[in-house]
Amino acid sequence: MKKRHYILGALAVVILLPVIAAALTWGDRALPGGDPLPPKFADWRMPDVEANMVVYLLPDAPIPLRSLTDETGAPIAGAEGVALGPGGRYAARLQFTNADDAAAAIDQVDFGGWKGRDGANLSVLGWNAEWGVTIRTAWARNTRVSWQEREPAVWRGWSLLPDDPPAPPLAFGFVRNRSDLTERMLREAGLSAGSIGSALGFARVDLAAFAVYGEMATLPYNRGADFLRDADIGVLAVAESGYPGVVLRLFFGTLASRAGLERADVDGQEAYHRTFEERGLHVMLTRYGRTVYAAMAQSRENAEALVRSVAESQRSRG
Repeated sequence: MKKRHYILGALAVVILLPVIAAALTWGDRALPGGDPLPPKFADWRMPDVEANMVVYLLPDAPIPLRSLTDETGAPIAGAEGVALGPGGRYAARLQFTNADDAAAAIDQVDFGGWKGRDGANLSVLGWNAEWGVTIRTAWARNTRVSWQEREPAVWRGWSLLPDDPPAPPLAFGFVRNRSDLTERMLREAGLSAGSIGSALGFARVDLAAFAVYGEMATLPYNRGADFLRDADIGVLAVAESGYPGVVLRLFFGTLASRAGLERADVDGQEAYHRTFEERGLHVMLTRYGRTVYAAMAQSRENAEALVRSVAESQRSRG
């Protein structure tokens, strides 16, 4: 009899566990849209290198690269940044409109390490020689792989971005939540690396895909929050927590509070807001199940517009 009860109990567990798991994850995340990237980014593929951050800037028309001494520098048609982490393992490639402009700009662009030109392209690297050779070779040979193959989570993340953002897309990218890389990026952005970085870790966020929206008259030399302010753009990042949505809902408010954000719903959608006054930057968080969105902009109005565009897309996809 005991053996029979044991077998029946085991069968019940086998049957009930999938049902419970399905109940916990039903409607557990934001809904994806159609093509993750708009047409002008459709041909972009990932450089075939190990990377924890990649970003590709592609304006609708060439924009001047502003240097420290020149307000109207040579125009660039695009730019790609790749990073494995601190310690010199980062690189950028600027695509000028012609080889002469690239040659003229090489003396003005300073990245602290190696720099070289290949036709209309100007590459600048950190000082890590081994990784630098890898990315230089990939760019020179145009060795690339599809995002679906190399980084499927990034591809899915872009599909969760809004269909009708408040400004045209200017750049796409991703960053993996490695503590050294994330904290450095947050510091350069003028954000409180400790509070926000620890909140991301607590939420078990491993990777964030993002898009940059807006229009640029010039490409500012400054980085971080100064770059956001000078360029008049907004950033929307999306990530999925390692916790089920029903669990994340229980402590999301506490998580946001630990990062210094306060409750500030947008048209009835749960959201949290913080102002970084010293940088002129506003950050807003919202979530759908275990999918978390973070909007950054120069004004609260623009940050709310990004959150609102997410809500409108999710309603239309539902």
